[in-house]
Amino acid sequence: MIFWHKFPYVRLLLFYLLGVFIAYYTNIKILHPVLFFIIIVLVSSFLLPFTRFLNYRFRLIPGFFIGIIFMVLGMLLTAMQKSKGQLAISANQKQEYLLMITEEPSESAKSIKIVGDVFIQSINKNSSSTSAKCLIYLAKDSLAKMLNYGDHLQINTRLSGINPPQNPHEFNYRKYLKNRNINHQAYLNKDAWQIIDHKQANPIKYYALKIRRHFLNTLTDSNLSESEFAVAAAILLGQDEILDDETRQDYAGAGAMHVLCVSGLHVGIIFLAFNLILSFLKKKGTQKMIKTMLLILLIWSYALITGFSPSVLRATVMLSFIIVGEAFGKKGNIYNSIATSAFLLLLINPLMIMEVGFQLSYAAVIGIVSLYPQIKKQLYHPNRIIDKTLSILIVSVAAQLGTFPLAIYYFHQFPVYFLFTNLVVILLATLIINIGFLYLLLSSIPLISVCFQFIFKMIIGFMNKYVAFIESLPGSTLKGLVLSFVMMFIIYLLIIGITQAILQKSKSWFVISLVSIVILGFGFSYRNIEQSWQHKMIVYKIQDYSAIEFQQDKKNFVMLDSALIIDQQKINYHLTTNWWYSGISQPQIMSFDENKDSSIQLIKHGDLFFFQNQTFLRINKDNDDILKELQIPVDYLIISNNPKISIEELQANFSPKLIILDSSNSNYFAQKLIPEAEKIGIPLYTVNNSGACIIKL
Repeated sequence: MIFWHKFPYVRLLLFYLLGVFIAYYTNIKILHPVLFFIIIVLVSSFLLPFTRFLNYRFRLIPGFFIGIIFMVLGMLLTAMQKSKGQLAISANQKQEYLLMITEEPSESAKSIKIVGDVFIQSINKNSSSTSAKCLIYLAKDSLAKMLNYGDHLQINTRLSGINPPQNPHEFNYRKYLKNRNINHQAYLNKDAWQIIDHKQANPIKYYALKIRRHFLNTLTDSNLSESEFAVAAAILLGQDEILDDETRQDYAGAGAMHVLCVSGLHVGIIFLAFNLILSFLKKKGTQKMIKTMLLILLIWSYALITGFSPSVLRATVMLSFIIVGEAFGKKGNIYNSIATSAFLLLLINPLMIMEVGFQLSYAAVIGIVSLYPQIKKQLYHPNRIIDKTLSILIVSVAAQLGTFPLAIYYFHQFPVYFLFTNLVVILLATLIINIGFLYLLLSSIPLISVCFQFIFKMIIGFMNKYVAFIESLPGSTLKGLVLSFVMMFIIYLLIIGITQAILQKSKSWFVISLVSIVILGFGFSYRNIEQSWQHKMIVYKIQDYSAIEFQQDKKNFVMLDSALIIDQQKINYHLTTNWWYSGISQPQIMSFDENKDSSIQLIKHGDLFFFQNQTFLRINKDNDDILKELQIPVDYLIISNNPKISIEELQANFSPKLIILDSSNSNYFAQKLIPEAEKIGIPLYTVNNSGACIIKL
């Protein structure tokens, strides 16, 4: 209790988070926490005045009551947040809506992506009904490219829900959008929308985005290469949508992706630069207060320039509380400052705790503030250059220890050479941010801007080459790492245990570390045994393609359409993560037309397969004459590419236990066969409607 007594705001945040998680993972209604909140407040108001008469043994009771109030507050606000974003929409017909753009539109190859509030409202009415945040894609043309934050559109469309993952272990895009209160989406052609008004919406955000567009245009005219421009726009302005896949892979593989995502690192660099510039101000009295206010004003100005992106907003709020805490002599309570900043953000939107960026930001900061001072104390060096180098390495290690379990849990990879990367990249990023903003601010002065532009381009070019070199090294990235939530929690416990056992020489933490290692050993062994005994057949859902996989132990045999084999992006999105969860490191992939020996116990004769004492037959439009040539019992029929067949013929020739229509078939074709199957009484599985078909054998 002596330990927890120092961190009251941390305790209150934990109670609040407990309430958030209860409401998030249950179907609790808004009314329930409202009533509970009122009751708790009334009871607490009545009892708390009498707590001063309690015996010392019962000193926890007042704090417990306050904690319960915060827990119920978390439940209430989360339930309210979950109730937003739902519209009463018609599933079968188009409807007119009013759309207000609430985020800066982003451009892709074929469309303009817009996030905005949609109102069910006739354009001739003055009052509007309920609204919800929606994701809208517009066909790209010159008019759509001119849209800005705050514009009002009249749209005529049929809003649809967001589909859940259609394949095992596929990225849950619906959950990602739901945590942002987006539950509906639509695609609009150019004749389905029109601009009806240009408004500023939030004037501060409008002005911030206008400044960012101005700076982005300045970078466009800076004689940078395509990759240099993309990296500059990402680092300085948070415009990471411009990055191409190759650059993303280079930075992710080298462990430098955090440099391209404007976040706490960038805000911290801005803070350190201005803190150095303002170091002439005294550390006491009025000058200290002036310095504090200037620092807060400057980092918020940086947030303004980046368009108040969520990651920068998080870091700015967090750093503001830390600056204020330091100014008022609260150095020992930096955790309280961090907890207060998190509470403020989660008070506005409790669902923010579910965002990966939020979790990684706070995990990195907690890792740094908890481990850096302890490690630095052990590794101080009198040589200033060596000491600064050690500081960068320690910060990098501390941040990595704070984030790598989360990163593996979400992204399934780990950059091996992150120390070598960050030692150089953090220094270069500092130069890029400081020189970059000097260039942007002084771009109207010809001679000075040319000098800054040359230096700026040279540094970015060198950083891109260095990162690409690190990523190209053998074994630069460990991929296919899989953790359950429980295993991730145990690894965090292990990190805390080992660091405290070494740095504080604590026997208790040493024991906790040993127990954590044993639990992890059992967990990984169980998963290995489970993977070694798996036998499955999977028909994946990849729109307009056929994809069939047979899994045995930690091996597989995958058959794909020829056009799909060369589309690595689709394979990575729909299939690769499931292979990682199945323990398959080297998938065997071939097209349906090929005949190769299988690495598993599978017999293949054309489109006929024998696996685990089961028979599988694939019928497509190129071999549908097989109905006239083959009459054998088949366990599973897989239908592809809209062949000319009838359910009655299939039943007569093959008597299958199950007919599977894969995702290469049209919806029209499926709707024609479903009534036939129901009439005959044969099970029919439609991948386009139900997602991937998984048969455990």
